[in-house]
Amino acid sequence: MELSLTSPSGITRYEEIVRYPTSEQTSGEVHSPMSMSASSPSGYSDHAARLRYSTDSNLVAFQISTNSAIRRFLNRITAVMYNPHESWRKKDHTTYVAWLLKISNELQSHHEAIHCNLPPFLLSTDPRAFPHDTPGTTNKATDHREFSNHLWNVSRLRGRYCAGQYLICRASYEFVLLNPEAAASHPRGQEIMDKCKSCIESCVDFVKIFSIEPVNSMTNLFATGMATFAMVIILMITTSSPQFQEVIPADIEEVIIAGQQNLKRFSLSVREFEWHLRELAKLDRARKARKAENASDMLISD
Repeated sequence: MELSLTSPSGITRYEEIVRYPTSEQTSGEVHSPMSMSASSPSGYSDHAARLRYSTDSNLVAFQISTNSAIRRFLNRITAVMYNPHESWRKKDHTTYVAWLLKISNELQSHHEAIHCNLPPFLLSTDPRAFPHDTPGTTNKATDHREFSNHLWNVSRLRGRYCAGQYLICRASYEFVLLNPEAAASHPRGQEIMDKCKSCIESCVDFVKIFSIEPVNSMTNLFATGMATFAMVIILMITTSSPQFQEVIPADIEEVIIAGQQNLKRFSLSVREFEWHLRELAKLDRARKARKAENASDMLISD
């Protein structure tokens, strides 16, 4: 867990420079990193009329503070949703579900507020011109400078959006997985299933985001691979669990294969992932056998 200490990297210098909105400050149409328009250079449609920011130090500050803020928020999600001292809540399904939905809704609201208010240039790889006021000029001359963002920076930012959604909703997924009957009979069972669907969809989106080239073997590749490993496991379990059949994406099998291929590419740089690949292969065989067994049981019952 990350502590609020001044780190040698100097990342904390920028944490208060760029303030991100709270959920109460977020209004109007929602534009998340996962709903970008392919027809717009920036990835946004009419929402491109956001505030323009000057380049140079502000660009660096936004890159650093954005990743710092999101990383800290992911740590906060983990600390709140998966606190071992809160395990007593699980003993009473009714109160646990109420607590789970309340906390997850609050975290999701803040999560969306952060990502939906990111400046467009952080989610674009196309060169963009940003006004830069030249100091010492009386005629307010403006120097238009262009920069190009790297695809990996965009992928990592969108991947962290999916990771946040996954962490927030995974607790609901685990509850339904372990307590299918309680979830089905609960008055707020549909809300819980919606969280499960969001968890599964975030895993699918995460895998698709990193099914691209080039893969940066120097930055954050181990964490990306570990997240891929966990999410592919979730997708495999989903296919063999009857309680999730109504929320399974149509392309889940293709995504499972893509996730394993991603991890195989990552293993070229991180050799330790070879063990994870072997474990995924074992789980893949087991879940396919279980699916076949479930299918034969249904035929017999008919």
